[in-house]
Amino acid sequence: MEWKGFYDHYDELVKKWLSDDRTNHIENDPYFIAERNTARNKSVELSRERLEIPEPYFGDPNKCSAVIINLNPGTSGDVGKRGGYYRKLADELTNTKYSDFAKDFPCLEEKHPGYKFWSQKNRWIKRLCNLSEEDQLKPFAVELCPYHSTKWNGNFIDDNVRKYINDWVLEPAKTAVNKAKLPFALAIGKTCYNELTNNFGFDVKGEWTPDSNMQEWPRNKKGNVKRYFALLEKDGLKIWCTWCKGGTNSAPAESFTEIEKSILQNI
Repeated sequence: MEWKGFYDHYDELVKKWLSDDRTNHIENDPYFIAERNTARNKSVELSRERLEIPEPYFGDPNKCSAVIINLNPGTSGDVGKRGGYYRKLADELTNTKYSDFAKDFPCLEEKHPGYKFWSQKNRWIKRLCNLSEEDQLKPFAVELCPYHSTKWNGNFIDDNVRKYINDWVLEPAKTAVNKAKLPFALAIGKTCYNELTNNFGFDVKGEWTPDSNMQEWPRNKKGNVKRYFALLEKDGLKIWCTWCKGGTNSAPAESFTEIEKSILQNI
């Protein structure tokens, strides 16, 4: 994959979103077309609010600790809570390319609305990579959907969206893994797992569950903690996916360090 084409593609997407051409962009974008075609099922509700700026990726794919595949940039509908940040960002992006803004993983800055979400995941990634807390190497994150949404169900994904994700998400992730410290990509959340296996044909190559009889598995008062891991693979791209009971997208706690080490020895 040529990164210039990747940067140019998403720079243009964000530029159109913030321009007077946003309505036309929404009319012809494959995600919004698929949303309209499945409106009766209410599978997805994508934001059309200008300040809900698309955030298709963060980080530098040529210099990263790990590649992480995320579902989307977050929920929409709460512009009032974070509108100040995005108003300033909208002004900034009138004179700055998205690729310049995203390169240093801005959501790891405290002022970013996603700081708490991403700082937790960054601590986990540093643990997996044996990096110190002070190490400045950051991940490269790419979103299955670049748009904010209030609702997501992969039933809306059609062939056009599938091709888009293969071309602009999965192929870039595969290329970026070659430069990352971890030799596989990461994904968090049962929804991501379901999308990758159901919609993109990833095979499950390994599973580690609370019933795996691993002695190091963390426990609580009810028994083994309900945390799940799976190794997925397709066309040379390996993705290590994890989620906890209920399918939430929180990263594993530090108590899983020994389990992670055991699993990584077998990947």
